Amino acid sequence: MYIKAKSEPANHFWGLYAHVYKMEALQGAYRLVKANDGAPGIDGVTFKQLEQTGRGTFLRSIQTSLKDGTLH
Repeated sequence: MYIKAKSEPANHFWGLYAHVYKMEALQGAYRLVKANDGAPGIDGVTFKQLEQTGRGTFLRSIQTSLKDGTLH
């Protein structure tokens, strides 16, 4: 994409952001961070806590926040 963007400056890649919040991408990112012993975020919530309340619920809330631009 880098090469295409440089060779065709008028071509815009506006549709990439939609791929960031696809559930498959979020699930993959979650797996990678967990496998890498990722630390809790600023909220202090651990993987153990997330999985007790429901990983799906957490990922859906992230997805919604990404879609509507409220993720901080």
